[in-house]
Amino acid sequence: MKKSLFVSLLALVLALGLGSVSFAQGDLYLAVDGKKVETDAPCFIENNRTLVPVRFIGESLGYNVTWDAGARRVTITNAKADAAAVKIELTIDSNKALVYDAAGESKEVALETAAKITKNRTFVPVRFIGESFGTAVDWDVANRVVIIGDKSLYKAEEFAKLRKAEAPKPAPAKKPAKAKAPSAKEITGMYVRKDDEDFLLVVVEYKKDGLTHAAAAAMLDDSPEGYRYVGNPMGMIYDPKTGTDELGGITIQFYKGGCRVTEKGSPVVVEYKKIR
Repeated sequence: MKKSLFVSLLALVLALGLGSVSFAQGDLYLAVDGKKVETDAPCFIENNRTLVPVRFIGESLGYNVTWDAGARRVTITNAKADAAAVKIELTIDSNKALVYDAAGESKEVALETAAKITKNRTFVPVRFIGESFGTAVDWDVANRVVIIGDKSLYKAEEFAKLRKAEAPKPAPAKKPAKAKAPSAKEITGMYVRKDDEDFLLVVVEYKKDGLTHAAAAAMLDDSPEGYRYVGNPMGMIYDPKTGTDELGGITIQFYKGGCRVTEKGSPVVVEYKKIR
């Protein structure tokens, strides 16, 4: 119940644009009168407000934009005669704007997000500008689209298809590289049984009668070899392609640093670690 309530609240926060949710640069779409518009720099969200390149304001929304480098001020003019506001002045990094009406009277308006310069591009809050000039600005949370202008022309399903088409395809899973089997020379040596270190397996080269190796159970002792056999050595034929030595129903599977021994018809697997 608590989890369901949390999910519902989270969905409500996202839908209303509350909280401090942000998206990465380039993750947003802009739609003007239903059509997707590209910008010369990616727009982004800061303090739940979308900032767009000021060039977009002039080219896509039809407003006149001028820049005063000395004052670090952007002036945006709306030529529509029936607009409530005709001019907006935004100073970079200032949380206040001046909005002028047709009579030339100005009023100061507080901004939740100031205009700013990022990577040599000037960004301005699009909702504040659009709504000040009487242009509707909305938000499609599911497809992360800023909707500007006539919302009746906006088709959410078309932008959903765009999202799906542009989504990065998952990289194909890489098959783990097959470990290379040790050479015939590399498998010779002494192996200790992992579950009982008193038992050894000794493997030596034995190139007679078509055999390649001999293997025998052994125990440690003080002899020059360091071990003694506790059973007769068994001749084996090693296949370097598969890493197996087998004969008479016994199979030894060698790998780097060890081997495992199985007997045909038995589920028991005995693991050994190479010690010399």
